[in-house]
Amino acid sequence: MINKLIVETLPKLISLCVEAGNYQVSNHLQDNKFSSKDNDTPLSEIDIKSNEIISSGIRKIDKNISYSL
Repeated sequence: MINKLIVETLPKLISLCVEAGNYQVSNHLQDNKFSSKDNDTPLSEIDIKSNEIISSGIRKIDKNISYSL
């Protein structure tokens, strides 16, 4: 089980993080709409899209992994 996590799953998760990070970097200068989370911290449209990239990617990798923003 640990070997599968290291060999197969971890590189895919890293790739998702890189994809979301690239999206954030390439869009950070755009005019952004902000809202607030329940704890009053800011949440941008870029944050929401990055979350969609990560959460949908995680579901494709393994439906048993749970993730939420």
